[in-house]
Amino acid sequence: MKTFLRCFGLCSLVLGATIVGCHSSSTPATTASTAKPAAPVASVQAQPAAPRSLVCTGKTHDTSGDAGFVEQSPLYVLMNSKLGGWSSCKNKILSKTDDEQLVTFVGGATLTLSSYPSADSSAQEAVLPTGTSITPQDVIKAFQTDQPPDGCGVDWSQLSAGGPGATGDFKVSGTTCSLDLHIKLLKGSVVGFGFGVAA
Repeated sequence: MKTFLRCFGLCSLVLGATIVGCHSSSTPATTASTAKPAAPVASVQAQPAAPRSLVCTGKTHDTSGDAGFVEQSPLYVLMNSKLGGWSSCKNKILSKTDDEQLVTFVGGATLTLSSYPSADSSAQEAVLPTGTSITPQDVIKAFQTDQPPDGCGVDWSQLSAGGPGATGDFKVSGTTCSLDLHIKLLKGSVVGFGFGVAA
């Protein structure tokens, strides 16, 4: 957010302790006996630091080691914004074609992104400590961000069927494509969520 400073014209000139007033008439200027208090100066708040670009160590089949794929994940975006940023990212080659990326966030939450070209599928799985600010509604919104227009025919209400204070792993599958989603709650606190998709 930009801070705009407005400059206003002043009708008085301060010379030492004396204020000389401006008058539109031909009457000579008079000397004020007391100085007027200065107008309050608006405070300028520091802007929040821009999110750090994700940097991963290790190797994947993408020889550039690009973390862009992870940063585009709605689940990563949600966790990075709600959990205070990432603390580490590790790439791992699982087989001749398959890869895994493990992102750890401030506070110990993790997001594992797995790519299985050998099976034409992929998965993302988050594990969180209890008491974070992430809600089931946050997770559902992130899930919906990356879905086709029909949402794979998912009945989204099943993911929030537990209500406040619920404990359990609430799951739903798509009816028009191979998509499985879940949100795990412990006494109403989100402790895990993720999805798996296949072509």
